[in-house]
Amino acid sequence: MILMAITTFVNGQTVYTFSNATATGISGPTQANVNAAYTATTLAGAVTVTAGIQEWVVPSSGNYSIQALGAAGGGINGGFGANIYGEFALTAGQVLQIIVGQQGSENDNGTGGGGGSYVVFTGNPFIVAGGGGGNHGVVNANCNGQVGQNGQGGMGTTTGIGGTAGNQGISTNRAQGGAGWLQDGPVFSQVTTNTAAKRFLNGGAGGFHNTSPGGLGGFGGGGGSWNTGFRGSAGGGGYSGGGTGSVSTNNNLHYGGGAGSFNSGTNQNNIAGTNLGMGSVIISSLCPVTIGSLVPDVPALADVTGSCSVTTTTPTATNNCGTLSGVSNVTLPITTPGTTVVTWTYDDGTNTVTQLQNIIVDPIVLTPDSLTLVDLLGTCFVQGNPINPTASNTCGVIVLGAPDVFFPITTPGTTVVTWTFTDGINTITQLQNVIITPIDNGISQVGAALSADMAGYSYQWLDCDNGNAMIPGETNQTYTPTLAGNYAVELTFDGCVDTSACVPYTLIGINELDNESFVMYPNPSNDGMFTISTTTPIIQINVVDALGRTIQLQADPSTGLINGSSLVAGKYIVRVITEDNVYTKQLMILK
Repeated sequence: MILMAITTFVNGQTVYTFSNATATGISGPTQANVNAAYTATTLAGAVTVTAGIQEWVVPSSGNYSIQALGAAGGGINGGFGANIYGEFALTAGQVLQIIVGQQGSENDNGTGGGGGSYVVFTGNPFIVAGGGGGNHGVVNANCNGQVGQNGQGGMGTTTGIGGTAGNQGISTNRAQGGAGWLQDGPVFSQVTTNTAAKRFLNGGAGGFHNTSPGGLGGFGGGGGSWNTGFRGSAGGGGYSGGGTGSVSTNNNLHYGGGAGSFNSGTNQNNIAGTNLGMGSVIISSLCPVTIGSLVPDVPALADVTGSCSVTTTTPTATNNCGTLSGVSNVTLPITTPGTTVVTWTYDDGTNTVTQLQNIIVDPIVLTPDSLTLVDLLGTCFVQGNPINPTASNTCGVIVLGAPDVFFPITTPGTTVVTWTFTDGINTITQLQNVIITPIDNGISQVGAALSADMAGYSYQWLDCDNGNAMIPGETNQTYTPTLAGNYAVELTFDGCVDTSACVPYTLIGINELDNESFVMYPNPSNDGMFTISTTTPIIQINVVDALGRTIQLQADPSTGLINGSSLVAGKYIVRVITEDNVYTKQLMILK
């Protein structure tokens, strides 16, 4: 028997009837099956299906009765499903998950167990109606779905006991026990290829033999049997699975046990073994809704204001049977700045009432994280901003600035960079100065010395007349050439390198032969030893050979004695720099 969903009104009560929607065997109905079966009923468009499990949202708060009927087992005398009734206080918006048990089948006198019918909320059972065991033998009450929580055992040459406290029924070597609430059903005790029945939380599929199926277990955890020419009857599925019965000779005196049931409702009325065929679930509102009785609990909904993301408490309305929640026409929370007008709809199946509510989202403001950006300073160039400037909006979104110029910046002087920040809603800008100071490569002559104008650099003096060759050891800010010519300096600072212009240099000084302020003796010197005497303190003494090379000699500043014993015979220029003058004199070494 296939039970279709119908719409029933008893004394104004609304009845919701869930069926197998034409599905048979080990798997439940599809969405298409349910859509077709529930057309023009109270369930039209209100049920979604996931892998055969039906989901239904309670439309309004109030008291409801739930009646669940387990499916019958397969075979000529398959056990009847249990009829379990209870009353429950349900809340609008609750999502109930429902399995409608499906009847077990028969093949070659092997019979499958019937599936249990379940109503479950958030993983916990409200009601479970046990399915009947498969039976190809004589009628036996143990084959029926049971009122108590424990399943019944089967009968045959070998038998399996029924499950207890929510567990599986036991299998034999020809058939499977039914699934319980806590356990999947077991496979055949004989090692063969077969798939056990599944408990509700694992999908509720019926069991079967993969290659030689006998009777198939019904959707809702009914066990399956094996087609071997020997007879086996499977247990029903339910809160605790039914056990099995099987024989090893070709007779028909075997049956599977009925499954146990569960009921957490009030005003219970439970009957074992009353349903023949497919299972069903019937949910009825216990309070007739009066036309015009639905009224919002708050006459006018207050505006809700906030920043960034604004939601609100779901408003409610009450009819003569209870309270139900409104349904919004927009998705909450609201994130769009400005005013959104939300329409709340209350529908108890008899009355429909709407209310409006303003949800106001404050404007989003974007502000730089630093009130001013410090100047970026560099010599020759600035590679980039050490830390990119940022801005934040009132919703906590942080964005990086984008410059209107490319880095590095090498243009001397001040470049004004415009940084742009955007958060997708706002765009703001901020200015920053990038100041490039080039290297000062000026050279001045101070007395007899050349001096780089800028202190604090690294220096290397160059001989312009010798292809800008580096002058060894001359790395100070000042340099006093020993020969007339053209000279430049290479300057390094802050990663920048620059070279000055070549400047001419002329030796300055007087003819000291008759100047009493400068005396050098003996001259000539036979051994290279000679003494210099000046009226002012000596700063530097240079000895230059005929090739223009400067020769470093040991000198005693206190006595003016110069040790030139290492000099070879020949003519030399002695250049003496004092605090107020430069003196040059030719020295002859005789050896």
